[in-house]
Amino acid sequence: ILGVSGLAINFLIGGYYGPAALGVFNQAYAVYVLVSQIAVMGIHHSTLKYVAEHSGKSETIAPIIRSSLILSTIFGSISAFITVLAADIFGMVFGSDQVANAIVYASPGLLFFAINKVNFAIINGLSRMKLFAVGQAARFILIVGFVFCASIYGLQPELLTLSFTVCEIVLTVFL
Repeated sequence: ILGVSGLAINFLIGGYYGPAALGVFNQAYAVYVLVSQIAVMGIHHSTLKYVAEHSGKSETIAPIIRSSLILSTIFGSISAFITVLAADIFGMVFGSDQVANAIVYASPGLLFFAINKVNFAIINGLSRMKLFAVGQAARFILIVGFVFCASIYGLQPELLTLSFTVCEIVLTVFL
């Protein structure tokens, strides 16, 4: 699903909006991917370890889950805020105001990405693999769906990165 979704996104954006819009999307996506890994601060790894280790002990798991979600919310919020502030710098680096705008639209997704990374670790640690797989697939299907709908409605190219924010919000509710 990941591979097909990636191709679909590239064909949709490239075919409907053209190569310049595809470049804007991919440059903003590169920044998003980089910052998203910083946003979660590795909390998901600890969460996975301790949830799996204490699976079945709700009195032990509850504080692990609570603290990991609080920390991921804090770090995700800080990352989103700093990324919005740094969007113009990224725009200068890439030589594009559209990239800067696209990064601003993607940035709120960083908060929800960090939360979802921890949610996925919790689900994985509890061995809920079907839910884990559906959630992972849903992320990419939602992004493709948003890009498809945005193309139909003729949204501006830099708004396509809202797909990350919308997708992660929907995933947060689902997970």
